[in-house]
Amino acid sequence: EVPLTIETTRLKHGGASGTTIRLENLDSHVTHVDARRLARELILLADPFGDSPEGFKPTLVAPEFADIEKLVQKRYFDDAEYHLIASLDNQGKAVASVVDWQGKILFAARHSDLTGNDEGKPYQCPPAELNLWVFILDSTTFSTRNSSINEVRTWLGSFGGIHLYQNGIRVSPYGDPANDWLDLNLRRVRNPEERPSTNTVIGRIVVSDREDLLVQKTDRSGFIETEAFHELRRFAIDATEWLAKRRMEVAQVRRAKERSAALADVKPSKQALLDAIDKAPPKVREKIKRAL
Repeated sequence: EVPLTIETTRLKHGGASGTTIRLENLDSHVTHVDARRLARELILLADPFGDSPEGFKPTLVAPEFADIEKLVQKRYFDDAEYHLIASLDNQGKAVASVVDWQGKILFAARHSDLTGNDEGKPYQCPPAELNLWVFILDSTTFSTRNSSINEVRTWLGSFGGIHLYQNGIRVSPYGDPANDWLDLNLRRVRNPEERPSTNTVIGRIVVSDREDLLVQKTDRSGFIETEAFHELRRFAIDATEWLAKRRMEVAQVRRAKERSAALADVKPSKQALLDAIDKAPPKVREKIKRAL
């Protein structure tokens, strides 16, 4: 409905390919709000992890809005409260660590910590690496972030969940909307405290499977559920459960401190009340004490 003159020019840039869209001679200035809306739409179009050869990688060039340029490049990963990194070597041994949104290491785990026993039975599957970003979607957490809760929630609605890559190629449907192949939501319902859901996480498992131990179905809709697949799934579940336990321990310590602080606040107030009652006339003093 709006008359536009569209000019197409083919240019060579050292063998690189792609499309550049330029908007020129606009009637009104692009505001910070406009640029942020554009950035949000580009992020929703982009490959979330940004390193797939087949993925769409939009770049926003807006020197006046350098912070928004970086947002399109980095997505919302910097706003995650926790980043879980777990790796599995070719001997089936795993290690894991968790860093906070400032990059500080909070927890670290050996193989036996993840498996939950001293024997530490190796995982019978190809080497893999799990990266999981956990978001706390509340106003208190996002008071220190550059993005808004709604922006991140929309992004997670499109890309949330744990995606699976085999030898650099993403395998569907793992990580698709409504595909909770690690039962994150089910385990959250059973024990909701400090556990993430597909609505609050984004992550991926990258498997280096040179011996083709993971076999895709003939219609390419996921893997045949062999022992190797079940072991890979066990590795991912053990890592997320370990994170949930560590978060639970931190929450229990925090609640214990809050209870101690509450008791410390109540004690002088209670004593002041008792002192006031003792000064009351004898006829009403007992009635007030019983009511108290």
